[in-house]
Amino acid sequence: MTLNSGGEAASQGSEDGNVAYLVYAPSGVLLFICPILLILRLWVRSRVDGKLKADDLTALIACFFGLLTSAVLIASCQHGVGRHWADLGVIERRDSLKYLYVSRVMDKLSLDLAKCSVVLFYLRVFGKIRWFRCCCICLMVIIGGHCFAAVFAVLFQCQPPRKAWRTSIDGACIDNGQFWLANAGFSIATDVIILMLPMRLVFALRGPGLRRVALTVLFALGLFVLAASSLRMMSIDALATTSDITYDITYVMWTIIEVQVALVTANLSALGPLLGLCHQLKGRTGRYLSPSKSSDKRPGVSQSQWPQPHHADHSAMSIVIERSGEAHPEAPPNGVLQTTEFSVLYPPASDDSLRR
Repeated sequence: MTLNSGGEAASQGSEDGNVAYLVYAPSGVLLFICPILLILRLWVRSRVDGKLKADDLTALIACFFGLLTSAVLIASCQHGVGRHWADLGVIERRDSLKYLYVSRVMDKLSLDLAKCSVVLFYLRVFGKIRWFRCCCICLMVIIGGHCFAAVFAVLFQCQPPRKAWRTSIDGACIDNGQFWLANAGFSIATDVIILMLPMRLVFALRGPGLRRVALTVLFALGLFVLAASSLRMMSIDALATTSDITYDITYVMWTIIEVQVALVTANLSALGPLLGLCHQLKGRTGRYLSPSKSSDKRPGVSQSQWPQPHHADHSAMSIVIERSGEAHPEAPPNGVLQTTEFSVLYPPASDDSLRR
């Protein structure tokens, strides 16, 4: 029995010696969730701005490479990944290594592009703050340089490059264990920086409870990305030293999870305007009421009643607030013209006030 960093249960995996479920499960979640979030993001952007921003385009490309990573890894399970190396034929060994080779290029592109999308979102929100803008630009340059270097290193990890999947030919390869360890360390470092960079500005914001909940969820997802990077780093040693590379695939599982959570976080960060759209939809059919409601029966009117004074020589008043979202000839395309009507009602004057 072969043990890996995922534990004994993961190694025993399945009775027929196939642990392909470690790829199927996270890949299936990625293929299901990411398109939904991406479509929702594009819909929100079309409703709010009418055009895509730089962070939206970057997230779109990142999702493309993320989905491609999952598709390639799912296909690799049909060619030997998940089964013992000793049980594979020559062609299956070659094909499985080739699929893993391609997936490593895709996942690095997806992960770094997702990080760039989050940083571009930061720039769009807080870009007017000079020190923050400089930090974001420097961070994007670092992430972009790492992405280029990592992809180049994966593509040319062996000389000739085809030795990466044809192990029997003559040639030389880099120490993959050291390369993966350095790559994981960089990923964790950038995760921490991206997570902490806007905290000072975020906690200074004042917003409704739903916005605070959304920011808390995003912060928790950022921590989960950091945890996934750390767990993937812990599985590197087993991957670098194992002789059963197609079976000990815990590293592959954590790679998919890290990409998946990074893409979810990148897309959720841009869905803040969705709360505003839901608020507008609520305003079209509902009314904003204070805790104490008046007894006015008129349709379409809601009142916020101020507490009545204790002395008769003071005047009390009510404020009537009405919002409507009906279509209007002057409304912009694909939008509505919202109006707010304020009415101040005074109670009938008393006899004493009339005498005065």
